[in-house]
Amino acid sequence: MVGAADVGRLDKRRMHLRNMIIVLVLLAIVGGIALYIGHQPVPEKTPKLLTITSNDIAKIDLRYPDREIIIARGGADTWKFVKPIETDADHVAGNEVANAVSGLEITDTVAQNTADLAQYGLANPAVVVTVTTRDKRTLPGIMVGKDTPVGSSSYIKTTDKPAILLVSSGFPAQVNKTLNDLRSRMQFGFKPDDIRKIVIAPTDTPAIAPD
Repeated sequence: MVGAADVGRLDKRRMHLRNMIIVLVLLAIVGGIALYIGHQPVPEKTPKLLTITSNDIAKIDLRYPDREIIIARGGADTWKFVKPIETDADHVAGNEVANAVSGLEITDTVAQNTADLAQYGLANPAVVVTVTTRDKRTLPGIMVGKDTPVGSSSYIKTTDKPAILLVSSGFPAQVNKTLNDLRSRMQFGFKPDDIRKIVIAPTDTPAIAPD
């Protein structure tokens, strides 16, 4: 005859066995998920068009159908116009163009080779961007075409290869600049710390010069 104590022990063993089975099933599920994820291909990073950094760029040539603008580094953190005039350029605007070019990523390839550049707006590009590096290398130009009919992309092509590439539609605006966009906003070529004396001279009144 089975006593109450034996029944209790038997129930505990059954419960323990059931719990062990549940744990093993859960471990098998988790292990299977981990194995599946581990065998999934790693997404490829979007490739950059140029293997340079913004700081590597010494000169930028922006050639448009109706004009050409060339800016070059004038120092550690300054830019100067080389063409069509020779004067200071805005260092923030210059750095923005350099960052846009050095960070440009290819999102897709439309065609490996085609003679019909007009359909992509590349027969007469909106702008051809050519950069020269600090070590005097002139890289292939970037021909900027029109935006895609759908999506947020634009067509580009390098001057040394036939492939038509897709990039973010924000890139054309980053390199479509006027002289006014790139001109220096500084009225005077010195820093506030360089000022030693200020003279205030309103019209028809004696000048006020603080000691």
